[in-house]
Amino acid sequence: MRYLILLIFSLSLFSCTIGTEKEEYLNNETDTLFQIFTDSIILADAEKVNRSLVKFEQKISTPQTKYQEIMPELASLYSLKEKGEIDTAIAGFEKVVVLLKLQEKPRFKRKLLDIDLTLGTTYLYEKNDMQKALPNFLEAKSLSENYGNIYQKAEVNKYLGYVYFRQTNAIDARKSFEDALNVYYEIASTERPNHYVIQEQISNIGLSYYAQKNYDKAVEYFDSTISYINHKLKNFEDEDAKFVAKSIAEGNKARVLINLGKKKEAKKLLRKNYEQKKNHKRYKENATTEYFALTRLIIDQDLKLAESYLDTLSELVKEKPRKDVEQKLERLKAKYYERANPEKAIEIYKTQLAYKDSTDKALTQLNLRTKLDAASCIRIKPENCLGRKRIKNQKLVK
Repeated sequence: MRYLILLIFSLSLFSCTIGTEKEEYLNNETDTLFQIFTDSIILADAEKVNRSLVKFEQKISTPQTKYQEIMPELASLYSLKEKGEIDTAIAGFEKVVVLLKLQEKPRFKRKLLDIDLTLGTTYLYEKNDMQKALPNFLEAKSLSENYGNIYQKAEVNKYLGYVYFRQTNAIDARKSFEDALNVYYEIASTERPNHYVIQEQISNIGLSYYAQKNYDKAVEYFDSTISYINHKLKNFEDEDAKFVAKSIAEGNKARVLINLGKKKEAKKLLRKNYEQKKNHKRYKENATTEYFALTRLIIDQDLKLAESYLDTLSELVKEKPRKDVEQKLERLKAKYYERANPEKAIEIYKTQLAYKDSTDKALTQLNLRTKLDAASCIRIKPENCLGRKRIKNQKLVK
């Protein structure tokens, strides 16, 4: 009996704790309590979620229902998502969205904003479905004007930028990244700034200009990113994050410089990036990516030197063999052989045509046949051949 009393007393304390946290939540728009329920429901399954949805629908349809009463039902969806049951969680969240749209109370609008962001990021990162992510972020942006906090306003613009960029809509992507940057600056004016996320938005604007082929503006923003990192992230605690941010900005700048015809400057940056990554204990493997870009640039400049770069690159690829990287190397070799040995290029393209359907879906048959025809043309009449122009003007998968 004594143990039973202790158990009841313990449960009462737990109940009081949750109750107290619920009261705190009512005055806190950042949904801190919500995570408590999410963390506590660790055994959620599809059947439990369906029961929760039924309860949720019953409660939300009752005018006198208090907002905090729906929290446990919603939390099981978040728990399910964390467990990796993505499709089931998405189906549940979408049902909740339909119900929340019928409500006019501000707290329900804020929860709708929260779930729109959750659905949008799930479609963006887990499902890679930009078409379904976009309407959730657009609705979240609209709701954030009246019901969102300043952090949500920044996040929704950032996510919209990602989606637009992935949809090759560089103009709207740039506008969204600029809006996000302005809000992050606004946040920085009143509290400790998040310098890392600010430099990220500056870099994203540069990428958007690059996608629009406005190379001068792209270089300007990549330079601004590098400058911001050097000054604002000088004492940044996470040295690895700082290293990656600067490496990305310098790599992006190098690729823009290539398009501007400033190949010597680009080569210097790519070489610097490669050497830094090669000697970095954590990002040594990423050095190969920089060496690919450097080799591609050398092929355009110096065929004799390019041969030694290709040999070195082949050795790097052999150290950590991966099918997609090996195929990327073969495409780069073919580009070299188009100029140095067209016969060899033809041989590579014929091989690619043979295995394309099963192992190299990134390249189309049309691309390969165009390149094969061009290489054959160069072999027969190099002085009059238009094939080389076709290759240069065609957008190829790198």
